[in-house]
Amino acid sequence: MSDASTSYLSLAAPCPTEYVLQRSRFIGCAAPCRSVHDFRAFLRATASSFPGATNCCSAYRLGFPDQPRVYQSETGEPSGSAGAPFLAALTHPKLCGVALVVTRYFSAIRLGSRTLHAAYAHIARLTLSRAALVRRLPTTARSFLMSYPAFYILDALVKKIRGWYSGTSFRAHVVATAHVTRKATPSSENTARVAGASRAHTPPPWQNE
Repeated sequence: MSDASTSYLSLAAPCPTEYVLQRSRFIGCAAPCRSVHDFRAFLRATASSFPGATNCCSAYRLGFPDQPRVYQSETGEPSGSAGAPFLAALTHPKLCGVALVVTRYFSAIRLGSRTLHAAYAHIARLTLSRAALVRRLPTTARSFLMSYPAFYILDALVKKIRGWYSGTSFRAHVVATAHVTRKATPSSENTARVAGASRAHTPPPWQNE
């Protein structure tokens, strides 16, 4: 049986969709997102794909399902018109590690606040409903400063448990951030300690694979 401590639902791949209401064009784009850095890159890429758009609203839900980190931005739209329905759409199926961006091209027909809220709610649900979902394991990020022999020992374990690295630097010593599942975190930390690695800066614990 899966629960919030062992797995969570995310997107398998980016998913775009479109909705037109009274000549206003809403373009929804959802994508898997590991971190705030990933979200900002996704937001920039989406915004640049639709030059001249009137609005670009966004939201994300990152981190462990039992410790989510959420964010929403309405970028010029009336307060509550986009952010709340975005977060509701992300929370209802308990998705994590997901970013949602909706670009709007405004027509000459002005939408009322209720209609606008309903439109953003609809495009959010529609976009996510068309996405392929995948079950993932929550990961913990740990950074280590170590010698090359220590890195080879840690690397063998990380590969064995299907972890991954970010921010790796190979100079006089190796600095690497290992991302491993919650369950495998104690064994990876013990392996690093026995090999002689020391803990460096630790990224936020909500960062997931």
